[in-house]
Amino acid sequence: MVRIIQYFATLCGRNKILDNRFSKFFKYYLIQASLAAVSMLLVLLLVDSLADAALAAGLGSSVAIIFIHPSSPTGRYRSLIGGNSIGILLGALFSGLIFSSSINVYFASNPWLSDICLAISVGLMILIMAITNTEHPPAVGILLGVALQPWKWEVFIALFIAILILSAFRWTFRNYLRDLI
Repeated sequence: MVRIIQYFATLCGRNKILDNRFSKFFKYYLIQASLAAVSMLLVLLLVDSLADAALAAGLGSSVAIIFIHPSSPTGRYRSLIGGNSIGILLGALFSGLIFSSSINVYFASNPWLSDICLAISVGLMILIMAITNTEHPPAVGILLGVALQPWKWEVFIALFIAILILSAFRWTFRNYLRDLI
């Protein structure tokens, strides 16, 4: 099986279909893809249904960064933990604003108001991530996923645990992870 993969990689490498590094480092590619799948499975099992696509997309994008380009600035622990934490906290703030019982009537009767709030939340998040040097683009998906639903402590806790799981995977396998691009 390994020889077939190496042959295919060599053939494709000459035709620029696959990354030239694949044939040389195919072991890392396979290991890191497997680790990404396992870590995403653990995250998905933990957060149960992840009802919103934005939450799943945000966490899945974080997994991709960690296992494809771990040395990128967006793959640092500071960015992974900080960016996602900012997304969760801002999402909670805007969720409270949008779904608050005292002003929920205005948002229900004027759906464009929630769109304005969500747009402001994204701009604010970008500003805060830039100021704190915690740039992690997938965290914007987390922000939107949290802000688009009524606030629940279970989601808050599950997302923080999911971020810690991803960070633990990155730390545990840090000596084995290579940039695949």
